[in-house]
Amino acid sequence: MLTASETIDLNSSVLANAHSFAIAPAGDHIAEGLYLPALPVSIRSQLINLPNSDESLFRFWTPRRWEGQHDAPVRVVKRWWPKQVPAAPRPTPEEQKIIDAWD
Repeated sequence: MLTASETIDLNSSVLANAHSFAIAPAGDHIAEGLYLPALPVSIRSQLINLPNSDESLFRFWTPRRWEGQHDAPVRVVKRWWPKQVPAAPRPTPEEQKIIDAWD
């Protein structure tokens, strides 16, 4: 069973990933008190000039609603997650070249 705090966290996370609105049962005022930033521009892009090359790379991505927000939701219901999350695997050499070109 979820605690009241976990219920709010879970609802915040669902709403954080919603496109336009939240649905709640009649009389339930939880969604009314949750903050949701406006949708960002639909697509962002970046031109990356590859070092030591005449080629360029165009990077396109869809930003998250919470990009740049200091109060973005974190993992909900903390007891569902391990105390320590394992580190992400190291990038492959090809992935590292792409990452290095972003700077």
